[in-house]
Amino acid sequence: MDLVTILEKITPLTQSCKNALNGIIKLEYFDANTILTEPCNTSDTVYFLNSGIARVYYHTDTDTTVTARFICEGEFAAIAMTLFLRSPSNDYIETLEYCQISTVQFGDFQKLSLLFPELNTCLFCIYQEYLIRYEKELRFFRCHNNETRYNRFLEIHPRLGNRVKLKHVASFLGMTQQHLSRLRNRLSKPTKKII
Repeated sequence: MDLVTILEKITPLTQSCKNALNGIIKLEYFDANTILTEPCNTSDTVYFLNSGIARVYYHTDTDTTVTARFICEGEFAAIAMTLFLRSPSNDYIETLEYCQISTVQFGDFQKLSLLFPELNTCLFCIYQEYLIRYEKELRFFRCHNNETRYNRFLEIHPRLGNRVKLKHVASFLGMTQQHLSRLRNRLSKPTKKII
């Protein structure tokens, strides 16, 4: 589904608004493992995944790589710090599969929102969805043990399944790859019934 169609699901858009949007949206294709944004970058590009999967990640002080978020088809990706504050971030956005992505410069979108107020409704709904997701993920990590987090991850992200590397899922869940592997093996074994 293309970006204009997604925005139109949020609120009706006039034909002139859709035409203007199509003038600033670029359809791009990226191979797996392509870095879309790097630290110290102050790009105002917003990515909308038409197909494929990406992740946001960062490196800790001990040079451990931590996956902060997965982005699936039909979702937006951007680094909030660079987008809103024009401040460099330590985050990367990386494609994990071949991706078809609609890109738009946030500044261009903001200019259009002055001409087409209905775009402000779209922005508000996108911000709202992002903040709710962020809050749920924070609560998710604070309140659960490893097994519960993994099972909840499978519920929340059923489309990811075997599409992402185990090491990325493990770092997202805050555990080692070995621990996640053992946990998955244990959970995949049928439980024995005591007769």
